[in-house]
Amino acid sequence: MSPPLASRPPSARPPHAAPASRPPSSAPPPPHAPGGYRLCSRLGSGGQADIFLAFAPGALGAGRPVVLKQLRRSALDQPELVAAFLDEARLSARLDHPNVVRTYAAGAGEAYFIAMEYLEGQPLDQIVARARSGGLGPAAFARIAADALAGLHHAHELRDFDGAPLDVVHRDVSPHNLFVTYEGEVKVLDFGVAKASLNRAHTQVGAIKGKAGYMAPEQALGRADRRADVFAMGVVLWQALAGRRPFEGDLFRVLKQVLDEPVPRLSSVVPDVDPRLDAIVARAVERDPGARYPTALEMREALEGYLAGAGEPVRPEDLGRWLREAFAGERERARARLREAMGGATYEPTEQLPALSFDDPPPAAPPRRRPAPPPRLRYAASQFLLGLASFVVVGAAAALFIATSHSNPAPPPPPPAAASAPPRAAPAPPPPPRPGE
Repeated sequence: MSPPLASRPPSARPPHAAPASRPPSSAPPPPHAPGGYRLCSRLGSGGQADIFLAFAPGALGAGRPVVLKQLRRSALDQPELVAAFLDEARLSARLDHPNVVRTYAAGAGEAYFIAMEYLEGQPLDQIVARARSGGLGPAAFARIAADALAGLHHAHELRDFDGAPLDVVHRDVSPHNLFVTYEGEVKVLDFGVAKASLNRAHTQVGAIKGKAGYMAPEQALGRADRRADVFAMGVVLWQALAGRRPFEGDLFRVLKQVLDEPVPRLSSVVPDVDPRLDAIVARAVERDPGARYPTALEMREALEGYLAGAGEPVRPEDLGRWLREAFAGERERARARLREAMGGATYEPTEQLPALSFDDPPPAAPPRRRPAPPPRLRYAASQFLLGLASFVVVGAAAALFIATSHSNPAPPPPPPAAASAPPRAAPAPPPPPRPGE
């Protein structure tokens, strides 16, 4: 049985292999950076988004490189593309696992964007190509698959805030979307076509999401649950161990094979494969979903059992050491380009962009700034506002005076004293007596 890790990496890269890393492009990035990030260089593009190397600001002048995924402006007038991008942002923001690429932030303003961690390492397709001339044994690929399955199981088990399952399915598990860092950490990338119950963009009938060569038969027919990801991981492991894909050809030929033919037994291509590993792969790629491992966790446990029984433990440190040696040249060149791209990167405060609302429906286009009025208009407007302000101040003072007058009325004058009754006249004296009386 071949050793899990070779003591020395291959001396030359196969001529047919693609470049082991995608260095930052020399093309200048757009002049603006959403969310206060500084765009340093373009890393690539895919679908309706562009990928940039960017500088993220930090406290006290500290910062770090990040990968910024930005929706193209040409997609803003297509609500279904905007909704799909927001679906990816909502799901990515909730994923938090060592074996899933980390999302730092998502936002909107000048553009819709997702900020993710910058990883130094290699995608699995490049590792498989480099290992063809020796260096990695079956146990190393079993370790990579087991760690990736841990990340997938985390996604599959994700629940909403009320505890309801989100029923996440990656739908694009492939060597291109499995990444191994130079420290030996395995990361699942790109949930851009993932299916989840929180999605607002719905896949159209007849549309195929994912890469045909790794699809489960039911996924090719438009139905997929977590077991479709188990199937895809089985195909990935089959390819890593056999050195080729089980189904090859153009898209229609591959789809026909996926729908009509079983995946060949790994031992028919690699006769000396360990029977236990052969059985694990065979169960993962069963055409009947009910015959597969029901969860990514159960397939991972089977691989861990194989690694323990085979006596070939592969630690992340061992895997990282092999990568650093096998890709030493690519690593140094990538770091040099990173230093060049990030050279002099400093954070300059910019206008705070509005946070992206995941609950509101996506707008047809991001908000645009209104042009500043001409100088004469600005002067007239200022004079008008000054006069209006003076009027408001005078009016407020008058209103305050009236309100004060009503609230504190003058005390009423005291009631007049009652008029005293005139004194009574003394009774008149009796008349004098008459003579003779």
